[in-house]
Amino acid sequence: PAALPPFLTSVLEAAKASFAQPLAGISTDGQVREGLFPLRATGVTTAPILDAAREFLSTLDAAQRKKVVFDTEAVERRMWFNIHPNVFRHGLMLEDLAPPQRKAALQLMEATLSARGFAQARDVMRINALLIEITGKARDYGEWPYFVTLFGMPSADVPWGWQIDGHHLNLNFFVLGDQLVFTPSFMGSEPCRVDHGHLAGTEVFVPEARAGLALVRSLDAAQAGKAVLHRSILPDDLPPELKHPVDGRMAAGAFQDNAVIPYTGVRADALSDAQRRLLLALVGTYVGWAREGHAGVKMAEVES
Repeated sequence: PAALPPFLTSVLEAAKASFAQPLAGISTDGQVREGLFPLRATGVTTAPILDAAREFLSTLDAAQRKKVVFDTEAVERRMWFNIHPNVFRHGLMLEDLAPPQRKAALQLMEATLSARGFAQARDVMRINALLIEITGKARDYGEWPYFVTLFGMPSADVPWGWQIDGHHLNLNFFVLGDQLVFTPSFMGSEPCRVDHGHLAGTEVFVPEARAGLALVRSLDAAQAGKAVLHRSILPDDLPPELKHPVDGRMAAGAFQDNAVIPYTGVRADALSDAQRRLLLALVGTYVGWAREGHAGVKMAEVES
Protein backbone atom coordinates (compact mmCIF):
# COMPACT_ATOMS: atom_id res chain seq x y z
CA PRO A 1 0.00 0.00 0.00
CA ALA A 2 1.12 3.55 -0.74
CA ALA A 3 0.76 4.52 2.93
CA LEU A 4 3.44 2.06 4.01
CA PRO A 5 7.12 3.04 4.32
CA PRO A 6 8.99 2.24 1.08
CA PHE A 7 11.38 -0.21 2.77
CA LEU A 8 8.45 -2.49 3.60
CA THR A 9 7.76 -3.30 -0.05
CA SER A 10 10.60 -5.81 -0.32
CA VAL A 11 9.84 -7.17 3.15
CA LEU A 12 6.23 -7.88 2.23
CA GLU A 13 7.20 -9.54 -1.03
CA ALA A 14 9.60 -11.81 0.86
CA ALA A 15 6.84 -12.57 3.35
CA LYS A 16 4.44 -13.65 0.61
CA ALA A 17 7.14 -15.89 -0.85
CA SER A 18 7.69 -17.53 2.54
CA PHE A 19 3.99 -18.31 2.91
CA ALA A 20 4.12 -20.20 -0.39
CA GLN A 21 6.61 -22.64 1.12
CA PRO A 22 5.46 -25.56 3.32
CA LEU A 23 6.15 -25.04 7.00
CA ALA A 24 9.25 -27.03 7.99
CA GLY A 25 10.55 -25.16 11.02
CA ILE A 26 13.86 -23.65 12.02
CA SER A 27 16.90 -25.92 11.69
CA THR A 28 20.67 -25.77 11.80
CA ASP A 29 21.19 -27.42 8.40
CA GLY A 30 17.86 -27.42 6.56
CA GLN A 31 17.04 -30.97 7.67
CA VAL A 32 14.01 -31.73 9.82
CA ARG A 33 14.81 -33.84 12.88
CA GLU A 34 11.76 -36.06 13.38
CA GLY A 35 10.65 -36.73 16.94
CA LEU A 36 12.62 -33.88 18.45
CA PHE A 37 9.49 -32.42 20.07
CA PRO A 38 7.03 -35.30 20.50
CA LEU A 39 3.35 -35.04 21.32
CA ARG A 40 2.98 -36.29 24.88
CA ALA A 41 1.01 -35.92 28.07
CA THR A 42 2.50 -33.43 30.53
CA GLY A 43 0.29 -33.83 33.58
CA VAL A 44 -0.26 -30.06 33.65
CA THR A 45 -3.83 -29.04 32.95
CA THR A 46 -4.73 -26.65 30.15
CA ALA A 47 -8.30 -26.30 31.46
CA PRO A 48 -7.92 -22.63 32.51
CA ILE A 49 -6.78 -21.73 28.98
CA LEU A 50 -9.62 -23.72 27.43
CA ASP A 51 -12.21 -22.17 29.74
CA ALA A 52 -10.94 -18.64 29.05
CA ALA A 53 -11.01 -19.21 25.28
CA ARG A 54 -14.57 -20.49 25.41
CA GLU A 55 -15.60 -17.58 27.61
CA PHE A 56 -14.07 -15.13 25.13
CA LEU A 57 -15.97 -16.74 22.25
CA SER A 58 -19.21 -16.58 24.24
CA THR A 59 -18.97 -12.77 24.36
CA LEU A 60 -18.86 -12.49 20.54
CA ASP A 61 -21.70 -12.37 18.05
CA ALA A 62 -21.83 -14.70 15.03
CA ALA A 63 -20.06 -12.25 12.70
CA GLN A 64 -17.23 -11.71 15.19
CA ARG A 65 -16.80 -15.44 15.76
CA LYS A 66 -16.57 -16.00 12.02
CA LYS A 67 -13.88 -13.34 11.83
CA VAL A 68 -11.81 -14.58 14.76
CA VAL A 69 -11.75 -18.37 14.26
CA PHE A 70 -9.54 -19.82 11.52
CA ASP A 71 -8.67 -23.37 10.56
CA THR A 72 -5.73 -24.85 12.48
CA GLU A 73 -3.70 -25.04 9.25
CA ALA A 74 -4.54 -21.51 8.08
CA VAL A 75 -1.58 -19.56 6.72
CA GLU A 76 -2.55 -16.71 9.06
CA ARG A 77 -0.81 -18.63 11.85
CA ARG A 78 2.44 -17.57 10.17
CA MET A 79 1.40 -13.93 9.73
CA TRP A 80 2.64 -12.29 12.91
CA PHE A 81 4.67 -9.12 12.38
CA ASN A 82 6.47 -6.88 14.87
CA ILE A 83 5.82 -3.50 13.26
CA HIS A 84 3.28 -0.80 13.95
CA PRO A 85 1.72 -0.50 10.44
CA ASN A 86 -1.08 -3.07 10.50
CA VAL A 87 -0.14 -5.33 7.61
CA PHE A 88 -0.92 -9.06 7.59
CA ARG A 89 -3.21 -8.53 10.58
CA HIS A 90 -6.31 -10.68 11.01
CA GLY A 91 -8.81 -11.70 13.66
CA LEU A 92 -10.37 -9.12 15.97
CA MET A 93 -8.59 -5.99 17.16
CA LEU A 94 -8.91 -5.33 20.89
CA GLU A 95 -9.53 -1.67 20.13
CA ASP A 96 -12.74 -2.59 18.28
CA LEU A 97 -14.18 -4.78 21.03
CA ALA A 98 -16.71 -3.79 23.65
CA PRO A 99 -15.25 -3.58 27.18
CA PRO A 100 -16.58 -7.01 28.31
CA GLN A 101 -15.20 -8.63 25.14
CA ARG A 102 -11.83 -6.98 25.58
CA LYS A 103 -11.75 -8.06 29.22
CA ALA A 104 -12.44 -11.66 28.15
CA ALA A 105 -9.62 -11.49 25.60
CA LEU A 106 -7.22 -10.25 28.27
CA GLN A 107 -8.37 -13.04 30.59
CA LEU A 108 -7.41 -15.53 27.86
CA MET A 109 -3.94 -13.98 27.75
CA GLU A 110 -3.76 -14.02 31.55
CA ALA A 111 -4.78 -17.69 31.67
CA THR A 112 -2.09 -18.66 29.15
CA LEU A 113 0.81 -16.61 30.53
CA SER A 114 2.45 -16.60 33.93
CA ALA A 115 1.76 -13.69 36.26
CA ARG A 116 5.09 -12.13 35.27
CA GLY A 117 4.53 -12.82 31.57
CA PHE A 118 1.07 -11.29 31.64
CA ALA A 119 2.22 -8.23 33.57
CA GLN A 120 5.05 -7.66 31.12
CA ALA A 121 2.78 -8.12 28.08
CA ARG A 122 0.35 -5.56 29.46
CA ASP A 123 3.19 -3.13 30.18
CA VAL A 124 4.40 -3.56 26.59
CA MET A 125 0.90 -2.57 25.44
CA ARG A 126 0.76 0.43 27.79
CA ILE A 127 4.17 1.67 26.68
CA ASN A 128 2.97 1.33 23.08
CA ALA A 129 0.30 3.87 23.99
CA LEU A 130 3.00 6.12 25.47
CA LEU A 131 4.55 6.25 21.99
CA ILE A 132 1.62 8.42 20.92
CA GLU A 133 2.86 11.10 23.31
CA ILE A 134 6.44 10.66 22.13
CA THR A 135 5.74 10.60 18.38
CA GLY A 136 2.39 12.35 18.04
CA LYS A 137 1.23 9.47 15.79
CA ALA A 138 -2.09 8.36 17.25
CA ARG A 139 -2.87 6.29 14.15
CA ASP A 140 0.28 4.21 14.54
CA TYR A 141 0.35 3.38 18.23
CA GLY A 142 -1.86 2.73 21.23
CA GLU A 143 -2.67 0.33 24.04
CA TRP A 144 -5.28 -1.63 22.12
CA PRO A 145 -4.35 -2.08 18.41
CA TYR A 146 -3.61 -5.77 19.02
CA PHE A 147 -5.28 -8.57 17.08
CA VAL A 148 -6.57 -11.80 18.61
CA THR A 149 -7.11 -14.92 16.48
CA LEU A 150 -8.09 -18.50 17.30
CA PHE A 151 -6.98 -21.44 15.17
CA GLY A 152 -9.47 -24.26 15.55
CA MET A 153 -12.22 -24.33 18.15
CA PRO A 154 -11.02 -24.60 21.75
CA SER A 155 -11.07 -28.27 22.69
CA ALA A 156 -9.90 -30.62 25.43
CA ASP A 157 -8.61 -33.21 22.96
CA VAL A 158 -8.47 -31.72 19.44
CA PRO A 159 -5.55 -29.44 18.43
CA TRP A 160 -6.22 -25.71 18.57
CA GLY A 161 -4.32 -22.52 19.25
CA TRP A 162 -4.51 -18.79 19.53
CA GLN A 163 -2.45 -15.72 18.72
CA ILE A 164 -2.16 -12.10 19.78
CA ASP A 165 -0.34 -9.91 17.28
CA GLY A 166 0.67 -6.26 17.17
CA HIS A 167 3.56 -3.86 17.66
CA HIS A 168 6.11 -5.29 20.09
CA LEU A 169 3.80 -8.13 21.15
CA ASN A 170 3.54 -11.32 19.06
CA LEU A 171 2.55 -14.43 20.98
CA ASN A 172 1.52 -17.78 19.46
CA PHE A 173 0.17 -20.74 21.39
CA PHE A 174 -0.70 -24.30 20.36
CA VAL A 175 -2.70 -26.56 22.64
CA LEU A 176 -3.24 -30.32 22.41
CA GLY A 177 -4.69 -32.01 25.45
CA ASP A 178 -2.50 -30.93 28.37
CA GLN A 179 0.43 -29.91 26.16
CA LEU A 180 1.10 -26.21 25.56
CA VAL A 181 3.56 -25.02 22.90
CA PHE A 182 4.48 -21.33 23.11
CA THR A 183 6.30 -20.40 19.90
CA PRO A 184 7.07 -18.21 18.09
CA SER A 185 6.91 -15.54 20.76
CA PHE A 186 8.21 -12.01 20.85
CA MET A 187 7.96 -9.13 23.29
CA GLY A 188 9.74 -5.83 22.80
CA SER A 189 9.56 -2.25 23.96
CA GLU A 190 10.99 1.16 23.22
CA PRO A 191 11.52 2.65 25.77
CA CYS A 192 11.97 -0.11 28.34
CA ARG A 193 11.78 2.22 31.33
CA VAL A 194 9.44 5.13 32.00
CA ASP A 195 10.55 7.84 34.41
CA HIS A 196 7.82 10.46 34.05
CA GLY A 197 4.06 10.75 33.63
CA HIS A 198 1.29 8.32 34.50
CA LEU A 199 3.46 5.28 33.66
CA ALA A 200 6.40 6.45 35.80
CA GLY A 201 8.14 3.45 37.36
CA THR A 202 7.13 1.04 34.61
CA GLU A 203 10.09 -1.08 33.52
CA VAL A 204 10.15 -4.17 31.30
CA PHE A 205 12.71 -6.94 30.65
CA VAL A 206 14.49 -6.49 33.97
CA PRO A 207 14.86 -10.26 34.69
CA GLU A 208 15.95 -10.95 31.10
CA ALA A 209 18.62 -8.23 31.16
CA ARG A 210 19.87 -9.16 34.63
CA ALA A 211 20.19 -12.86 33.76
CA GLY A 212 21.89 -12.11 30.43
CA LEU A 213 24.44 -9.84 32.04
CA ALA A 214 25.14 -12.36 34.80
CA LEU A 215 25.93 -15.04 32.22
CA VAL A 216 28.08 -12.95 29.91
CA ARG A 217 30.04 -11.47 32.82
CA SER A 218 30.85 -14.99 34.02
CA LEU A 219 32.69 -15.91 30.81
CA ASP A 220 36.45 -15.99 30.67
CA ALA A 221 38.31 -14.56 27.67
CA ALA A 222 38.32 -17.82 25.69
CA GLN A 223 34.64 -18.45 26.29
CA ALA A 224 33.72 -14.86 25.46
CA GLY A 225 35.75 -15.09 22.27
CA LYS A 226 33.35 -17.78 21.07
CA ALA A 227 30.14 -16.45 22.63
CA VAL A 228 30.39 -12.79 21.56
CA LEU A 229 30.08 -12.92 17.78
CA HIS A 230 30.46 -9.24 16.87
CA ARG A 231 32.43 -6.36 18.33
CA SER A 232 29.34 -4.22 18.82
CA ILE A 233 25.73 -3.88 17.67
CA LEU A 234 26.50 -0.83 15.56
CA PRO A 235 25.66 -1.35 11.86
CA ASP A 236 29.28 -1.05 10.72
CA ASP A 237 30.22 -4.00 12.94
CA LEU A 238 27.46 -6.33 11.74
CA PRO A 239 27.14 -8.58 8.66
CA PRO A 240 24.43 -7.83 6.07
CA GLU A 241 22.06 -10.51 7.37
CA LEU A 242 21.84 -8.68 10.70
CA LYS A 243 20.90 -5.34 9.13
CA HIS A 244 17.32 -6.26 8.20
CA PRO A 245 15.10 -3.14 8.21
CA VAL A 246 12.54 -4.80 10.51
CA ASP A 247 14.26 -7.70 12.27
CA GLY A 248 17.55 -5.91 12.80
CA ARG A 249 19.79 -8.25 14.81
CA MET A 250 17.23 -11.04 15.22
CA ALA A 251 18.16 -14.27 13.47
CA ALA A 252 14.61 -15.64 13.19
CA GLY A 253 12.05 -12.86 13.07
CA ALA A 254 8.77 -12.70 11.21
CA PHE A 255 8.37 -14.83 8.05
CA GLN A 256 11.49 -16.87 8.92
CA ASP A 257 9.59 -20.08 9.72
CA ASN A 258 12.07 -22.21 7.77
CA ALA A 259 15.24 -20.32 8.67
CA VAL A 260 18.51 -22.25 8.61
CA ILE A 261 20.68 -21.05 11.49
CA PRO A 262 23.97 -22.92 11.96
CA TYR A 263 25.31 -23.44 15.46
CA THR A 264 27.49 -20.57 16.74
CA GLY A 265 28.80 -19.46 20.09
CA VAL A 266 30.11 -21.37 23.08
CA ARG A 267 28.63 -24.79 23.86
CA ALA A 268 27.14 -25.43 27.26
CA ASP A 269 29.51 -28.36 27.83
CA ALA A 270 32.34 -25.82 27.68
CA LEU A 271 30.82 -23.96 30.64
CA SER A 272 31.34 -24.63 34.32
CA ASP A 273 28.49 -25.98 36.45
CA ALA A 274 27.92 -22.50 37.83
CA GLN A 275 27.82 -21.00 34.35
CA ARG A 276 25.36 -23.66 33.17
CA ARG A 277 23.10 -22.67 36.05
CA LEU A 278 23.32 -19.07 34.84
CA LEU A 279 22.46 -20.25 31.31
CA LEU A 280 19.40 -22.13 32.55
CA ALA A 281 18.35 -19.09 34.56
CA LEU A 282 18.58 -16.94 31.41
CA VAL A 283 16.55 -19.40 29.34
CA GLY A 284 14.07 -19.61 32.20
CA THR A 285 13.32 -15.89 32.07
CA TYR A 286 11.90 -16.37 28.56
CA VAL A 287 10.31 -19.78 29.07
CA GLY A 288 8.83 -18.27 32.23
CA TRP A 289 6.54 -16.03 30.20
CA ALA A 290 4.28 -19.09 29.89
CA ARG A 291 1.88 -20.33 32.54
CA GLU A 292 3.89 -21.66 35.47
CA GLY A 293 3.27 -25.40 35.19
CA HIS A 294 3.81 -25.46 31.45
CA ALA A 295 6.98 -23.40 31.83
CA GLY A 296 8.23 -26.08 34.21
CA VAL A 297 7.59 -28.77 31.61
CA LYS A 298 9.56 -26.81 29.02
CA MET A 299 12.46 -26.15 31.38
CA ALA A 300 12.68 -29.86 32.11
CA GLU A 301 13.09 -30.40 28.34
CA VAL A 302 15.78 -27.71 28.23
CA GLU A 303 17.67 -29.26 31.14
CA SER A 304 17.56 -32.73 29.58
